[in-house]
Amino acid sequence: MRKAIIILLMIVMLSVSVHSVSYLSLNLIEEEKSADTNQTVSGIIIMHNSNPDTNLSVTLPQAITLIGDRINITLNVHYNTTSPINLITGNNSLITYNFTLPQDTFSDTYTGALNFTAGGENYSVYTLNLAVSPSPLLSSNNITGDIGTNGSRTFALILTNIGNTDITTSLTKSDIISTVNPSNIISRDNIILSTDTVAVHYRKTANVTVRINVPINTPSGIYIGNIDSGYDSKKAVSQITLNITGLIYSVNMPSTLAIDNAERNSTLTSVFNIRNNGNADLTGLRFISSASEIYNLTFNATGFDLPAGANYTIKLTVLIPNNEPSTNHSIGTFSIFSNEKEFTNTASIYTDVLSRLEIEDLDFFINNDIDGKDVADTHIQDEETISDKARPGSKIKLDFKIKNRFPDDSDIDIRDILITVNLNGIEDGDDAEIESKEFDLEPDESSTRKVLDYTIPLKVETDTYTIEITVEGEDRNGVSQTISRTIYLKVDKRSHEIIINSATISPATVQCGGMVTVYYDIWNIGDQDEDDARVDIINDVIGLISSDTNIELENGIEVESTYQKSVTLDIRKDIPSGTYPVYANVYFSGDILNNRKEMSLEVKDCKVPEEDETSPPQTQPPPNEEIQPPIIPPANNEGIFDGVPEGSEEEPIVTEEKPLLIQPLYLGILLTVNVVAVIAIISLISKYLIKKA
Repeated sequence: MRKAIIILLMIVMLSVSVHSVSYLSLNLIEEEKSADTNQTVSGIIIMHNSNPDTNLSVTLPQAITLIGDRINITLNVHYNTTSPINLITGNNSLITYNFTLPQDTFSDTYTGALNFTAGGENYSVYTLNLAVSPSPLLSSNNITGDIGTNGSRTFALILTNIGNTDITTSLTKSDIISTVNPSNIISRDNIILSTDTVAVHYRKTANVTVRINVPINTPSGIYIGNIDSGYDSKKAVSQITLNITGLIYSVNMPSTLAIDNAERNSTLTSVFNIRNNGNADLTGLRFISSASEIYNLTFNATGFDLPAGANYTIKLTVLIPNNEPSTNHSIGTFSIFSNEKEFTNTASIYTDVLSRLEIEDLDFFINNDIDGKDVADTHIQDEETISDKARPGSKIKLDFKIKNRFPDDSDIDIRDILITVNLNGIEDGDDAEIESKEFDLEPDESSTRKVLDYTIPLKVETDTYTIEITVEGEDRNGVSQTISRTIYLKVDKRSHEIIINSATISPATVQCGGMVTVYYDIWNIGDQDEDDARVDIINDVIGLISSDTNIELENGIEVESTYQKSVTLDIRKDIPSGTYPVYANVYFSGDILNNRKEMSLEVKDCKVPEEDETSPPQTQPPPNEEIQPPIIPPANNEGIFDGVPEGSEEEPIVTEEKPLLIQPLYLGILLTVNVVAVIAIISLISKYLIKKA
């Protein structure tokens, strides 16, 4: 084949130059060589320019392709000069070439060609026939393992051809001798080989099964022997090292087997592996199941053997009945037995039947997230984490759309559907559970949006919380339909956040001259301990009434993260009646306002004793006189309203004195005296006139 390719190449070149003459010629056009692997092949070629008029620029080929019967190899070629070379008219040029055979070059006779060109019809071909010498080399693995007395075990002997030619090897065994007492021997006759002669092709491996039987009453200990693989006056030695112990029968298999996404009235399969991890071979392995006959449960293998250390792949087939519940549940167990032992291994079979209920859509809303914003995540899928973070006091909302997946023509509705949302461990380690109202769905019907709300506790740890969602109902055939989804919510805290959990005034209505108590309860819901918190009780008009400073609060959900106090205030008798807003302000770091809560205090007039009928009426202000709104004075250090804002000078109380002549009583007396005087004067005048007449 390779010679045919070279001849074809030469014919093509000759056909191109049939009407022309090449001025480039070589002293050799074909040469025979031999070489070993990893050896450098070299040669000498003399070129001649027969053109009497023109120099030739000769290009040297940079690679050679060696064509063999089984493989082809392309190798880089090196020269004693650079390419191209200037070949002067009528002159010769001597060049040397070389290339190196790889270590794994297959032993064969190869043909390759070097095509030297000088433009146009000027070319010449050098052909090399190269015989690569064989260098056979074989490697094998060692055999090591535990075997019980009177037991047997199967091993794999792997032979690897790392030479450059095919190898046929013959296997020979030796006795396996105790390292403690050489008189304790496991005879070579107890080593059973699957074959004695093995062909290992170039760069391939071959496996031989080795079964070792340990005679009864063989003393415990370490035993060593060999298996030799002989070839071409060489051999590969595989050492056998056995630890002879008591018999150990053991098998490993999964404890649970899941059959997911199961459709009712369908046959499904599940594949699993078992392993013999004892030191003795097992025979007659079989499975026994406790599952009901309605599941028609079968295994693809029974009564099979499993060598020590070996694995076996088992396929389980199960029928899902038409009335199977849609929850993930166990349908039974199975155990494994062998001729040597009845094992206690038991595996539970779980099936997760596809529900005819579907969470068609789920949106998640957070009101007042960690950044104080209202945010939303839409179309939330199973095992998804909400992208935004909630914080203590955030209100979350889960917005559902549920669908009945039974086809419209099935006439199967699903009734009493209930959505349950469980937030794991969010309430001081306890779960929080919220539920929807029950509803029904006709076949192929989607529900209206179903919304469930929950407020994150103020006392909550920074964490990622698991939210388990379950939607369950019962179809008209009495079969439970359930669908579940798990999502995750991150709850974080701000560095500093103190809130007023409650602030009250008691009583909320008081007579002037009475007494009230302001009670407040503050919580540290931030991420840092606070050692300089402050609470002020303030009225917008009169300013500071009371201040509580240097409050220490730890972070977390413990009692030390809260603080309560009550302040008693006396209401002076001259406080005007009215309703007054009073604020509780809380600060962190002494002066950074963090939270405020408003309270309301109603002050009523003092009770006045009833007046006598003879008492003069009270004067009223003129209609056009402006009445000033009432003002609560701030409290002094003792909590008594003194009517003077903190930091200002007290002004004297000024009493307006009215002249006696405009006093009501005086005017009454004066009027009476005038009337009496007028009557007296009239009486005197009357008497005088009568007497004169």
